[in-house]
Amino acid sequence: MKTTLGLILVALIAVVAVPSAVMAAQPDSAVAAKKKKKTYCQKTASSVKGKLKGKSHGFSVYLEKSGSLILVCQDKPKFYGEFSITKGDKVSGLRVSSKKCAIVKVTGSSHNPQVYLFDFADFLTGSRQASVYTTGEGQPSASLIQLALSRNCVAAFGERVNGVPRITVKGTNAFGYTGALNPPVGPTMTDKELAAVKISGSGTSATVTWTEGGVPKSWAYAAPARY
Repeated sequence: MKTTLGLILVALIAVVAVPSAVMAAQPDSAVAAKKKKKTYCQKTASSVKGKLKGKSHGFSVYLEKSGSLILVCQDKPKFYGEFSITKGDKVSGLRVSSKKCAIVKVTGSSHNPQVYLFDFADFLTGSRQASVYTTGEGQPSASLIQLALSRNCVAAFGERVNGVPRITVKGTNAFGYTGALNPPVGPTMTDKELAAVKISGSGTSATVTWTEGGVPKSWAYAAPARY
């Protein structure tokens, strides 16, 4: 009888032990299943210990560990580029026109706000260049309140320079004309109105829209005929 009871107990222990072993193995398999392969941009950024500052439409901006370089990257088609900034600068406000162009805001205590404008075609051809626009360049006081980007790669900025409201419209290389022009705006535009500046466009022109004292305004931007 004792022998029979002993065999039954051993069998029960074996039955209980099997599920325990299976359960112990589950966490490892679950971790393996959840582990994802790094993208091209994630691999590129990890090589310089970059911290992600913005991502949109497969385009990413990283601040490298040194704090004096920004890394821009796209997963498909693949490209990347590095650009020097002042150590301690902040990177924000990423805007992307899918597979064409992007803009990003760079601010710091040693200079007026800047916008870096990227034309993806430049990267794909190997030049890896960017143009830089500085709000109120040479002026003692300037703030960049709004960034907007049209689908055909024209950027609009709501700014305040020496206390005076201003809108700047600038094309990128992808648009084909890079001039910075200023629509006429009234001196009473508020920061809230500057923050609501928008731009839309197609082909070879774009239209920037805003309001002044509740009154809608618009202005067309296009490359000069002689350009």
